[in-house]
Amino acid sequence: MSCEDDKSGGNNPTHKVGDLCWKKDNATLTLGGESSELVKDDSSGVWKKKQDDGTRVERFTAASLVNGMTTTSTGG
Repeated sequence: MSCEDDKSGGNNPTHKVGDLCWKKDNATLTLGGESSELVKDDSSGVWKKKQDDGTRVERFTAASLVNGMTTTSTGG
């Protein structure tokens, strides 16, 4: 949902905004010329490709506020 569509209870409820905000984590993976949407299982926190091929995706965060992901294919 974009910020423009989710102004209720916010500090800018009447002015038009152009930024995009999301209520859920979202990501896209691009490797080897192929792209895939990544989806997160809300109950387990596990990330996977939307068209799951067994690729393992792990998200990590650090105290320095750097976020990243590592991927491991089924072949290792």
